[in-house]
Amino acid sequence: MKILNNLNNLTIRQKLRLMAASALAAITFGIVLTIVLIFSAKNRSDRALLTSAKITKTVDLTRSAQVNFKKQVQEWKNTLLRGNDKNLFEKYWASFQDHEKKTLEDLNAVKEMFSHFQLDTAPVDSAIEEEKKLGEQYRAAIAQYRSNDLNSAFRIDRTVRGIDRKPTDDIENLVHIMEKEQQKLIAALRSETSTSLTLSLFLGSGGGVLAALAIFLLFVKTIRTITSPLDRTIEIFQKISSGYLQNEIDTDKRDEIGEMWRALDSMQLSLREKTEALHAMNANLENSLKEVQILKEEQDGDYFLTSLLLAPLGANNIRHPRLNVEFFTRQKKKFKFRKWSREIGGDISIAHELKLNNTEYCVILNGDAMGKSIQGAGGAIVLGSVFAAILERTRISSIYSEISPERWLKNTVLELNKVFASFDGSMLLSLVITLIDAEHGLCYYVNAEHPAPILYRDGVAGFVNADHYFHKLGTPGIDSEIFIDTFQLEKGDVLFLGSDGRDDLQIADRESGSRVINENERLILDCVNRAGGDMALLISEIEEQGELTDDLSLVKIEYAGKAEDAELDKHIITALSDFYEFKHRPAEERERYLIPVVRSSPENSEILRALTHHYYAMKDYMSACGSAIKYCEQKPEDVDFLYVASYLGKLAGNYDIAIEYGERLRLRKPKLTRNLMNLADAHAMKRNYERALELIAEVEKIEPTNSKIERLQTAIQKRVKEASQKPLPEDQEVDQLKQIYSTKTLLKRR
Repeated sequence: MKILNNLNNLTIRQKLRLMAASALAAITFGIVLTIVLIFSAKNRSDRALLTSAKITKTVDLTRSAQVNFKKQVQEWKNTLLRGNDKNLFEKYWASFQDHEKKTLEDLNAVKEMFSHFQLDTAPVDSAIEEEKKLGEQYRAAIAQYRSNDLNSAFRIDRTVRGIDRKPTDDIENLVHIMEKEQQKLIAALRSETSTSLTLSLFLGSGGGVLAALAIFLLFVKTIRTITSPLDRTIEIFQKISSGYLQNEIDTDKRDEIGEMWRALDSMQLSLREKTEALHAMNANLENSLKEVQILKEEQDGDYFLTSLLLAPLGANNIRHPRLNVEFFTRQKKKFKFRKWSREIGGDISIAHELKLNNTEYCVILNGDAMGKSIQGAGGAIVLGSVFAAILERTRISSIYSEISPERWLKNTVLELNKVFASFDGSMLLSLVITLIDAEHGLCYYVNAEHPAPILYRDGVAGFVNADHYFHKLGTPGIDSEIFIDTFQLEKGDVLFLGSDGRDDLQIADRESGSRVINENERLILDCVNRAGGDMALLISEIEEQGELTDDLSLVKIEYAGKAEDAELDKHIITALSDFYEFKHRPAEERERYLIPVVRSSPENSEILRALTHHYYAMKDYMSACGSAIKYCEQKPEDVDFLYVASYLGKLAGNYDIAIEYGERLRLRKPKLTRNLMNLADAHAMKRNYERALELIAEVEKIEPTNSKIERLQTAIQKRVKEASQKPLPEDQEVDQLKQIYSTKTLLKRR
């Protein structure tokens, strides 16, 4: 009690040392008591384990004897059944004897253990006696075995049948006896363990209670002298944490609590100073945030104005009855400006109707300007503005509208490339631009490093692969390498143009489970097939495959079918058949087959083809050229007749026609050498010698062994030399345009 009264005079360290000493004394007392109980329990446990091990061993011996006996009986049966083979007989008989020996050894060992446990050994003696008797009977029976007499095995088996039952029952009885003894031992061990545990718990609990009572009063008193100042300290900390920094703290206390309170007072003063500085800093940050918000609103305003500029440029103005065009655009950059929610990006789609050489076309463009948000949108605005200017210029100027679709398409791509090239590589553009003759279904197109168009025909989607590859617009060095690809649309065809956003999907990797960017370019074909060519379903299919990571724009072009020639009468078909059948007869004689044909259907493509052949045979090259030109207007997909028109124009002396149709064919088939040779010859006739030599050089690259190259070069060089010595007279103006396009010449001559 004296110690308890003097606790207030001790420091916290001294109080804690006193508590530690008391706890150590209690722990020491508990350890000593525990050790005594452990050693006592260990001795009892060792004895129990030894007894358990011995009886377990006896159980194992009885089971081993049982197993060996069963194997002995099995080997006896194997000997009888397979003893006709001498080797097998010796093998099984030896195994029989071995298991017999092991059985007896196990039984003798069991007998010793029965004696050790003071058990009645009579059952063991009975089992040993029966085992020996069984062995003698088996040996007596095996002596009568004859390997060459199969029936001897059955006779022997009948004589010894059932003699193994008694030893089997005796051995099983031993197993049951030992299992019962084992259960008795386990029950006794459990009882002894329970008694030992109860005693240990009683002694341990008593010692613990005494030790606890000894130090309880000391701990209570010591804790009170510590917790009261700590409660005050916690109260101060709670007020500081709530923001109150004007707490009164006693700094005169001389123990450890006093040291902590002096540090706490210093911390409170420091926090008060830093809080005042933080308030000043927050005021500055709020001002900065307001400035950032103002800048953000200005940026969104710029985005909004950009979207307003971009919106009218991406127009779908196709109203042709044979073409149905749909747009879908989803830009990656989305923003809100005041009450408007908009998006901007580099994808743009444009569709307009256009007339070239009095033929209606639909021009459709899908482009993707490189760069994110405002940069891409800037490229799209440049593209849309320049393209709109080109379209308007084509509409109002006959110079630009009276040209072939191939040349218009090439000129448009070159002009767009020139604009983007002026940005010195900082603005590139991929695009597909198509020019569709809606009446005849022929599609002219240029693909500048854009995803391939997709043609959905007869329920199957596939890529439209271009013959010519071009880099993005704005790439230096592509001006002279623009050629035109074509393909024929059929009734019910659906053509899809789209940016690379259709492929750049973030999908789940089946192996790793992580999110990766799709690398399967045919995934979009599966989506088109499942959607059945429907635009809305296609968007849903793409979104189901993964998350969009880029701008996405799609254009759907559905073709209703081309206008077919009027069905010819049977007599006209017969007349044309006769015309072609008698091709070896004189042209004047064959002419009579064409007279009724021309009168009835002068604009039919088959009739125009026949007229071209007839005029050529008559060497009326001017009329033949006129028919070929009209045929090309009816069948623009027939590239062979482009060559025919060019060749006939050259024979007729109209080199402008020859050059026009030759250049159109070159834009579609740049490596067709016969056209290049004919085109070079036509340019030479027009005194365009430099262009003629360029074309011959192209032929030389494609076919170095072409025998006509040297002959044509020689002819051109000769013309150049003659022109330098004596200028040729100016070509006479031939006002025969109406005659070229007319099919009435033949009728007038008749």
